[in-house]
Amino acid sequence: MLLEAESNLKLGVLSLFGAGRVFLSDRQVIWLRRGPEWTRMPWVPIEVIIPLSEIQRVGRVHELGRSWLSIATEGRTYQLVVGVGPYPLLRRTPETCDLWYSKLQQLRPGPDEPEQGQAH
Repeated sequence: MLLEAESNLKLGVLSLFGAGRVFLSDRQVIWLRRGPEWTRMPWVPIEVIIPLSEIQRVGRVHELGRSWLSIATEGRTYQLVVGVGPYPLLRRTPETCDLWYSKLQQLRPGPDEPEQGQAH
């Protein structure tokens, strides 16, 4: 794994999946839900896997001292808050978000980013 962090994940604006741990490999983003099984709502997945090849756009949002990533795939937009624990608290989200954004751009440039090796 290249990176890992404590996280919260939302799908779109309303579907809060909750607290978890997120991992970045050279091929995918993997989010694993935390917390007791009995607290999980039936529609909340235990894991979400986002292949880097399916990511169409990655953005950063900074608002009121917090930061998160917006990851768009075909038909879905995930809001991923990454930070430092201890679980379930998230601290240092701006720094952690910037680190994850930079690493994602290195691994998979977005549509408005030049491909590696191309002239700027």
